[in-house]
Amino acid sequence: MKKVFLGLFLTTAVALGTKAQVYVQGGLNLANISKTKDGQTEKNNILPSFNVGVMGRLPITSMFSLESGLLLTGKGSKAETYFNGGNDYVKTKFNPLYLEIPVNAVVKIPLEKESNVFFHAGPYVAVGIGGKSRQESKFGLLWRLQQAISNSVTTILLPQGGRCGLRQVKTF
Repeated sequence: MKKVFLGLFLTTAVALGTKAQVYVQGGLNLANISKTKDGQTEKNNILPSFNVGVMGRLPITSMFSLESGLLLTGKGSKAETYFNGGNDYVKTKFNPLYLEIPVNAVVKIPLEKESNVFFHAGPYVAVGIGGKSRQESKFGLLWRLQQAISNSVTTILLPQGGRCGLRQVKTF
């Protein structure tokens, strides 16, 4: 984390010494997940979220710039999967939060004297820092019997159920 703050400090110092622009960015994210080919998720909905952070743009030419910064961004989705003709279901909602460091190439196309169109593209590095999730499920007796019969070939019966959430992957 000290390296991130040192990098931001150095970037800000260089930006203030040149003709770079430093600005605060904020906006709306409309996050979603993709449905698999075999239809594992019957219904998935957009989850509105946000992004906010500090960005800097360093002009290389009058039409080309490099842009980077630090963003806090939310992602996620609402998804529903149904079984047994809709009698059984799993509904999940998850909202992970990430710290992102994008590196964008920016092309500026002038339209009029004071109007421009900007195109941004580039990679980013992100680290998950938190979030929350919720799961609701309903499995009827018929589904439980089918699972018990299919598991009866082995000597171990596994309980049906589970939780969805974020876990700490790496400690710092």
